[in-house]
Amino acid sequence: MLIGLSKMLRRSCLAAALVVCAHAQTGTSTILGTLTDPADAVIPGATLTLTEAATGAVHDATSNDAGLFRVLDLRPGHYSLRVQAGGFKALEMKDIDLASSENRDLGRLVLQIGALSEEVSVNAQATPVQTASSERSALIDGNQLSQVALKGRDPFGFMRLVPGIVDANTDRSLAGPGSAGNLYINGMATNTKNVTFDGVTELDQGGANAVYVSPNMDAIGELRVLSSAYQAEYGRTAGGGINMVTKSGTQEFHGTAFWNRRHEDMNANTFFNNRQGIARPIYRYFVGGYSLGGPIFIPKKFNSDKKKLFFFVSQEFTRVAQPTAVSTANLPTLAERNGDFSNSVNSVGRQIPIIDPTTGKQFTNNIIPKDRIDPTGQAILNLFAKPNGYVNPAPGQQYTANFIASATPYYHRRDDIIRADYAITEHMNMYVRWGNDTRDQVQEFMVSPGVGPLVNFLPGYNWAGHITNIISPTLVNEMVVGVGHNNFGYYRQGAESDSTYFRSSSLNPPTLRPFPTGSQYENYLPAATFAGGALSNPGAFIPGYTGNATTNNTFPIPYKNFNDTYSFQDDISKVLRTHSLKAGVYYEYNSKIEPASGYNYAGVFNFGSNVNNPLDTGNGYSNALLGVFQTYTEATNRLLPNPHFVELEGYVQDNWRVSRRFTLDYGLRWYHVGLMQDDSNSYSEFYSQLWDPKQAARIYRPANVGGKNVAIDPLTGATTFAALQNTIVPGSGSPVNGMKINGLTGKGDFAQFPTLLFTPRLGFAWDIFGDGKTAVRGSFGTFYSRPNANFVQGRGAPPTIFTPVVYYSQIAQIPQAAASAAISPTNAVALYGEQKIERNHQFNLTIQRDIGFGTVLDVAYVGNFDRHAQTTTELNPIPQGSYANPANVFNNTELNPNLLRTRFPGMGTITYYSDSLSSVNYHSLQLQAQHRLSHGLQFGAAYVFSKALGTCGAVAANGSGCTVADPFHSYRDWYYGQMAWDRRHVLNINYSYRIPAVSSHAVAKQVLGNWTLSGIASFQTGAPVTPDCSSLSPGPVNSDPSLSGVGAWSASNPAGARCQAIGDPKNFQQSFYTNFNTSAFTLAAPGTFGNIGLGILRQPSWYNLDVTLDKRIPLGHNERRVLRVRIEAYNVFNHTEFSTIGTSLQLLGTTNVNTQYGQYTATLPQRVLSTTLRFEF
Repeated sequence: MLIGLSKMLRRSCLAAALVVCAHAQTGTSTILGTLTDPADAVIPGATLTLTEAATGAVHDATSNDAGLFRVLDLRPGHYSLRVQAGGFKALEMKDIDLASSENRDLGRLVLQIGALSEEVSVNAQATPVQTASSERSALIDGNQLSQVALKGRDPFGFMRLVPGIVDANTDRSLAGPGSAGNLYINGMATNTKNVTFDGVTELDQGGANAVYVSPNMDAIGELRVLSSAYQAEYGRTAGGGINMVTKSGTQEFHGTAFWNRRHEDMNANTFFNNRQGIARPIYRYFVGGYSLGGPIFIPKKFNSDKKKLFFFVSQEFTRVAQPTAVSTANLPTLAERNGDFSNSVNSVGRQIPIIDPTTGKQFTNNIIPKDRIDPTGQAILNLFAKPNGYVNPAPGQQYTANFIASATPYYHRRDDIIRADYAITEHMNMYVRWGNDTRDQVQEFMVSPGVGPLVNFLPGYNWAGHITNIISPTLVNEMVVGVGHNNFGYYRQGAESDSTYFRSSSLNPPTLRPFPTGSQYENYLPAATFAGGALSNPGAFIPGYTGNATTNNTFPIPYKNFNDTYSFQDDISKVLRTHSLKAGVYYEYNSKIEPASGYNYAGVFNFGSNVNNPLDTGNGYSNALLGVFQTYTEATNRLLPNPHFVELEGYVQDNWRVSRRFTLDYGLRWYHVGLMQDDSNSYSEFYSQLWDPKQAARIYRPANVGGKNVAIDPLTGATTFAALQNTIVPGSGSPVNGMKINGLTGKGDFAQFPTLLFTPRLGFAWDIFGDGKTAVRGSFGTFYSRPNANFVQGRGAPPTIFTPVVYYSQIAQIPQAAASAAISPTNAVALYGEQKIERNHQFNLTIQRDIGFGTVLDVAYVGNFDRHAQTTTELNPIPQGSYANPANVFNNTELNPNLLRTRFPGMGTITYYSDSLSSVNYHSLQLQAQHRLSHGLQFGAAYVFSKALGTCGAVAANGSGCTVADPFHSYRDWYYGQMAWDRRHVLNINYSYRIPAVSSHAVAKQVLGNWTLSGIASFQTGAPVTPDCSSLSPGPVNSDPSLSGVGAWSASNPAGARCQAIGDPKNFQQSFYTNFNTSAFTLAAPGTFGNIGLGILRQPSWYNLDVTLDKRIPLGHNERRVLRVRIEAYNVFNHTEFSTIGTSLQLLGTTNVNTQYGQYTATLPQRVLSTTLRFEF
C-alpha cells in the first residue's frame, strides 16, 4: 500500500540509523498554574495528574510552596488535569489544548473546601490569553488545517493569516520545495527565516528558501510561528521561525482518504485572455492521498492497554497536466541537409544567397558541392526533427516556420510521512519520524524544436528523532537529532550511455583540449545555435544543458545539486521554586554541493551568420554544413564545489514567575558561526594585496584602420580582426593577476567570522488584574543570521576555470586553435578579512484582552532593526562620467568598460562583498482577533499597518541589500527606500462555521444538516515599484544617461541611472490605461543619475475571497465514519484583481514606444473551482 516507500527507505537507511541511535526534536511545551483556596491562600503539596487524551500518557506534578506547578516538556495535544489536595474537593479541568512551544498558563485554580471524594469539573478556555511568556508567536491549529481549504494544499499558504507575515506568493497552486519562499516575517528578508519540521531544520542552504520536505496537510497537526523577540532557546537565524508539527498515532485508529480535482472546465477565464479572445488553457490538478494512525499492539501480549507504541502514516500524490507547450521553427529541410539551398528563402520569400567563402561568390544554383560538406556539421543538422509542412497563418509570416510540435508537460509529486511513538518507560518516551518528497517535472523541447524532454527531479527527505527523559518531576532532559537532504537535478528522459546526444565514433567533434573525465561529466555533444543574417526563426540544438536557446547561460547535465544537514540539540529543564530554568546546545553540520559554472564545458558552436566573419556563407545552416562557425566556446572545467560549515550555539534562560501576575523571561544565547569552507579547488577570489601592476594584461581596443573595423594592441599598434576587441592581448600580462584558489590561506576559507557572538533576550508578561483575561507583554532580543551558501557561490573564475573563445574558423581547425583562443578579462569576486554577521534587534509591546464570547483581542507594536547583511559593490569601477570624454566613445558606442578601469587595469568587474552597508528597519501596528473552535465556530482576523524600509528598497526580493551597487553614491542616501516586500496595509480573515440544522425531521436533517461554511478573505496594498526610463535611440546619452557605464535603472540593474521626475506622478485620472501620471518621468539628463527615489509608485491594491462549502455525511448512526463532499471556490466572485502596472518608459527619440506603460499588465488568478471527496474515520 505504501507505494515506493521501501525503495526510498533503503536509500535513506544511513540517515535512519543516525536518528535511531541518537535522539531528537524541539517544540515541546509547558503547562503551569497556581493553586489557591477560596480565601486566595496558596496550596502547596497538591498532587496533579495531567493526561494526554490521544495516547493516555500521564504526567505527574506537585505544587510548590508558592502554590505554583509546572509540567515540563509536553507534546502538543489535548489534555485533562486532575488536582487533589487534602481537605479540598478534587478539581477536574478538561479540554486543555496545548500548542507546540507554548507556555500554557491555566491561571489561578481555586480548590473548593470539601471531601476529596467530591469533584468539581471545569473546562479550560478555548482561546487563552498568553500570560506566562513574553514572545510574539502564532498558531495555526488542527481545526484550521482541516476546515479552511487552500487551493494547492500548501501548508505555507496559512502563513498569511499570521500578523506580520507578508506572503508575496499570490497563487500557491501547488505545494513543493519552493513553498516557504516569498514569506517575509516582520519586515525581514525571506532568506533570514528558519523553517523546521518537528524541530529539525528544513532549509536548503543555497538560497535558504527551499525546504527538503513540504508535508501534506493531512500529516500536520499544527503550524507554530515565532515571529518576534522569542526566548534564548531559539536561534540559528534572525528572521522568525516556522515549525511544522506532525500528527501522531493515538489509542484509537483514525484515518482519512481523499481525492481533489481542479479542471479548466470549472474555471473562469483570465481577464486578459477574455480581452484577447484566447480560450482557457489546460489547468488539470489531481491530488489524492490517505493517512492512517493508531496503536501497535498484540492483544494480551504487548501494549494491550494501547499506551506504549503508536504509528502514523500519510501519503499524498499530485498529478498536474500543465499548459501545452508549442514549438515552431524553420528547421533545415532534407535538401538543405544535403547542400541544396536553392529553395531557401528569407522572411519575405526571397532566396538567401549561399556564399562560397573561398571565392566570395554565390554557389552555383545555391548548392554546396558534396565534397565540401563537413561531416560533423551535417550530422548536427541531421539531429533536428524533419520539417512537417507547417505554415505560419499570421499575415506576412508564411516563411517564418516549416515545423510545429506540441506536447503537454507533466508534474508529478509524492509526499510520504511515517512516524512511530514509543513510551519506553513511564518517564521516558521517544519517537522517530521520516518525511520524504519526490518530485518529477518534465520540460518539453529542451534539445531542439519538438525534441528533447528534460526531467527536473527533486527528491528530499527529513528525519527527526526525539527522546524525553523525565529524571524527576522538576528535571527533564530532551535530545534531538535530525537529518535533512535534497537533490535538485536534471537529466534527459531515457538517456543512456548510447544516447543519440552523446559523443560517439560516428559523431565526435574535435575539442580544444582532451575532454575531461570524472563523475560530474557526461560525454554530450556540443550545443549549436544558428541565428543571424537572413535566416528567420532557426532552431537551436542544446543537447547537454539544462536550458534551451533562450536560456543558454544554464548548467550542463546531468545536473545535481545536493544539500545535507545534520543537526543535534540537547536541552535540560529544571524547575526551581518560581524559576523554570533551561539550558541547551545546538550543533549543525551543513554540506552543499552545487555546480558553480560549466555552461560551455561540452562546447558551444555559434554557426549564425555574421558579416564580420570572413568565412560566412550568409545562412546559419549552410555555415554548419561547411563547418564554418562564428564562435566556438569551450570551458576548461566543470566546477563542482562543496562548501560546508559547522554551526555551534548554546543558551541559558529563565522563565521566572516573579509573582502570580508577573513573569520575567531572560536569557543569553551564544553563537559560533563557522566559516563557509570549500576544499575542492573550485573557487578563486581576488585579493588586492596580490595584484601586481607589472602583470596587468593589455586589452585589445576597437579601431578603424583604412576604413576597416579592427582590434588594436594599445601598446604595439598591432591589429587583428574586430571580433577580438575587448579580449586580452596574448602574452601581455596575467589574466589571473591578484587571483588565488581556495582562499588566501589555501584552506578553502574566504573570510573570517567572529569566534563567539552573544545575544541577550529579555521579556515580561503581566497579568494586569490577575484573572487571566488581560495581559501586557513586551520583549527584546538580538539575533544573528549566518550567510547562506550563496555567500561563496559565483567564485568560479580563473584560474579554476577559463572560457576561451575561437572566432571565425572551421570545425576541423579547432584543435589547432587552442593556443590562440581568445580570453576576456577576468570578472572576479572579492571577500576577505573579518566579516560581521547579519544582526537583528527585535522588540515588541503587546496588549491582549479576552473580550468575551471565547474571543481574544491582541494589539501590538512590533519593530526591528537589521544591520550587516551581505551587500556588494564594485571594487574596480570606471571613473564617473568617463563617457563624457569623446575619446571613450567609438562609432557612437561606449567603449567596453574594461578598457577604462583604472584601479586594477586588465581586470573586469570585481564584486566586493561588504558587511557594513546594509540597513533595514521595520515598524508596525498589529491587531488580531482570535476565536478558537467552540460551538462550531472558529474565526481569526489579523490586520497590520507597517513600513519596511532599507537599503536597496523595492529591489532585492531575497536579501537586505543590492546585488551590485555603483561606487558613486552612498548606500544610505541613494539606495534607501521601501523594501520590495513592504505592504502598507494587510488584512486577512479566516473562518469556519458549522451551520446548525434547521429541522428535526429525519430527512430534512440529513439534507440541511452537517454543512460547514469556511473561507479566507484577504485585503492587501500593492508592492512598491520604481519606474524605469530607457531609450532605444543611439548614442551613449541614451543607453547610459550618467555616462558612467552603469546603464539605465531596472530591478536587475539597481546601479543604473533612474528616471528624471518632471511632474507629479499622483496627478492623473485613473483608468485601465493610466495608473499614474505617465508624463511625470523622462530619461535622466546627460551626465546625471536621475532624481527619483526608490519605490515611489505602488502596484495595485487587491482583495480576494475564497469560500468553501463542506457537507458531512455520517456513515452509520454516529459520526465515527464520515464522508465529506467539499466545493471550494477561490476568488469566488471572479473579481478581476489587477496585480501589476507597466512602469517602464521606453523612448525612441521623445516618443514612448512601450504600449503597456502606465496600464494594468497582469492580474491575480481568476476564479478556480475545486472539488474534494473525503472519507474520515
